[in-house]
Amino acid sequence: MMEKIDTVYADHLHVSVVHPYSQYITNEDGCVVWNIHTLDDASSKNIIAVLNSDSFTSAELKSKDMQLSVVSKDYRETSCEELLRKYYLENNSTRYVTIRFITPTAFKSNGKYVIFPTSKLILNSLAKRYDCFSQDSAISDELLFDYIEKQTDIVEYDLKSVKFSLEGITIPSFIGTAKLRFSGSREFICLMNMLMRYGEYSGTGIKTSLGMGAYKIINTGGMIR
Repeated sequence: MMEKIDTVYADHLHVSVVHPYSQYITNEDGCVVWNIHTLDDASSKNIIAVLNSDSFTSAELKSKDMQLSVVSKDYRETSCEELLRKYYLENNSTRYVTIRFITPTAFKSNGKYVIFPTSKLILNSLAKRYDCFSQDSAISDELLFDYIEKQTDIVEYDLKSVKFSLEGITIPSFIGTAKLRFSGSREFICLMNMLMRYGEYSGTGIKTSLGMGAYKIINTGGMIR
């Protein structure tokens, strides 16, 4: 991707602590699907606009020494305002959210890899990432993190440990499903639902810009009113 975008912007991404995009690759019906999500206007302009242009027709997968042709593109756009409206104003929030980790996921705590998720790790990561790229509001503070720890938990899971290889380094991680439960005030549950949906774009945990931490929401339950 870095070879396709503007060099000045690419240099900026190389030195940024939190990258304003996530990406991962899946195999669907024998086709390689490259999923790229950008989280602010600058990354959309410098990444999505370039890759969505008519001039982008192929990509080189250097690790496999393969040249891949682009056969189709699908572009969709969702704003933070839409997420806030859907989960705060339109009563679409639920007390239970089940997610499937599509790509290997891991967190880092006290300098060590954490290969079993907790609701706190998942949601704290999402809240911090949201604040990095939200233009209108900030939500992260110690009070929220404390509330997350007390009012959320994982009630079911089906996970297994895997390895993620990156430039000769192997990162211990996990894939599978986890069901999260939210309690507390209606406003808090709505915020958690919004963050979980945001995470389908941002990913959670470490190295989301390199293919880790991608998940999809596969089920919800316990509507709130």
